[in-house]
Amino acid sequence: MGFGTLFVGYILLFNPFSWYTDLFACLLMALGLTKLVPFEERFRRVLIADLFAAIPAAVSFVFTMLSMFGSSFGDFYMTNINPALRAMTFLYFTLELLIAIDRIAVATDIGALRLPAMRNRIFTAIYYALYVFANLSFDTGSLIGRIVIYSMLPALLVGLVVHFLNAKLIFSCYMWICPEGDEEMERCESRIGIINRIQKKTDAMEEEFARRRGEEENAKLRARIEKKRRKKK
Repeated sequence: MGFGTLFVGYILLFNPFSWYTDLFACLLMALGLTKLVPFEERFRRVLIADLFAAIPAAVSFVFTMLSMFGSSFGDFYMTNINPALRAMTFLYFTLELLIAIDRIAVATDIGALRLPAMRNRIFTAIYYALYVFANLSFDTGSLIGRIVIYSMLPALLVGLVVHFLNAKLIFSCYMWICPEGDEEMERCESRIGIINRIQKKTDAMEEEFARRRGEEENAKLRARIEKKRRKKK
């Protein structure tokens, strides 16, 4: 459906080399979103938001490439403009994505996806506010400058948690949502290796959980039968 490609693209957004990878992440997510638009119209707005985010991502990519050759042409943009622009565009994209997931969860009657979709909107807004603050340029000798420096680690940790929660939600959509009529079909392998590996581990965990749950239910049933026998005696 497109959730697998969207998942891989979203994973690329959070890494130490985002100036290099943001553009490729946006293009990869766009490929997945084009496949999702026919199933839920709200994904069209997500696609537009993604393409909008790709514009500053392309600019930062070009300036980063220029800096590798000794150019300082984009230093002001990368230091003072890019962090806020990146935060605004990806905040808009992520909120639209979570709303679209909520819509498709309602359409497919998968209520377990709705709460994470609504909860993650709040966490995402908090993270990008921290992200912008942690990237502000102030004199490190001033009070506000020291606060900005101390906020970098919390912003990084919050970002790690938020991106994990959002990625987990997207992967859950990949696992649980399929086109109408394909509910009983065997799951096809993805062209992306990491998706297949995660899928196999998740399936193994679900099978182990089902086995243990079955054993617990059988144990409870045997206990109830034994209790009834004792009462009869």
